[in-house]
Amino acid sequence: QEMKRFELKVNSLIMSCSGTIGRVSIVPPNIQKGIINQALLMLTPIKNLDTFFLKLLMESDFFQNILSEYTTGAAISNVASVKVLKEIKIPLPPLEEQMRIVEKLDGLFAKIDKSIALLDVNIASANALMPSALNEVFEELGEKWEKKKLNQISINHDGKRIPIKEDKRVKNINGYPYYGASGIVDYVDDYIFDGEYLLISEDGANLVIRKTPIAFIANGKFWVNNHAHIVQAIHEITSNKYLEYFFAYVDISLYITGAAQPKLSQKKLFEIPIIIPPLDIQTQTVAYLDALHVKVEALKKVQATKKAKLLALKASLLESAFKGEL
Repeated sequence: QEMKRFELKVNSLIMSCSGTIGRVSIVPPNIQKGIINQALLMLTPIKNLDTFFLKLLMESDFFQNILSEYTTGAAISNVASVKVLKEIKIPLPPLEEQMRIVEKLDGLFAKIDKSIALLDVNIASANALMPSALNEVFEELGEKWEKKKLNQISINHDGKRIPIKEDKRVKNINGYPYYGASGIVDYVDDYIFDGEYLLISEDGANLVIRKTPIAFIANGKFWVNNHAHIVQAIHEITSNKYLEYFFAYVDISLYITGAAQPKLSQKKLFEIPIIIPPLDIQTQTVAYLDALHVKVEALKKVQATKKAKLLALKASLLESAFKGEL
């Protein structure tokens, strides 16, 4: 009974007031009985205000921009106060006009969302092209050519790695890149490597989920901490780029230790068998994969641009609706 006023009400709106500020949902029928916590705001429209009209309005740039002016917090954003929200003035046409706007926007948004869904399918298909090509290429190479260990075909420089505490870094791109397990993590005022090297993740969850590449080329002057292995290909045998593509393909799950903190030790790294065809075939392989990568990225860029335009169109339609121009 003490929490009764926080009970979910069907057809009311709930809005996130912390973290993902401004996300809005309508409470659906037959929802399980419950209450909201302090991170949510519940609004119940009065009789001359359509719930769906209010939701669309609250999702518009008009409302979201006002909301952003009243947020606080650095790590996690929070709405300043409910009192401030109550003072926001919104356009309120007659109920009949509200319902016309909702019907019109629903029809337009359905078409736009269908197009966005198709673009998402295209982007997903493009994302699958490189892994598919890598599997096809290296499975074919693996049937014909021998395998060697990494310490047979490269020089290891792990002994030169030096971690630098965060307060000792320069924090701007005018410094030298400071690499970690998944790429540049900061900048420093000095360097310990100069040239082209292949960096391979030593630890971290990305070794398992592989959201970003576990092996990547670092070029020029840079610094590396102790979370990435550092190797240079012996050019008479292979190339850094070929090895980068190979590590994008190979399954390393059998060589990873640790559950809470996955780790690919130097010893385990050296146990991974690497397919090494003759240099000319490696060069052809790299050229083919490079060209495919360029085409895939161009395709993804086109799809992403189209998607951005459609999302901008939705925002523009919302803005027009609440200016009485729809």
